[in-house]
Amino acid sequence: QMRDQLLEDDRMKALQEEIVEFFLEQVIDPNGEYYYPL
Repeated sequence: QMRDQLLEDDRMKALQEEIVEFFLEQVIDPNGEYYYPL
């Protein structure tokens, strides 16, 4: 059971890293495809 939880935590961390990378490269960066000036 603890092993399953650790695997789940690793998956969540990997997903979080992908989301952050997407936001940094595509949303926050003015040259990103999804950038929108506020």
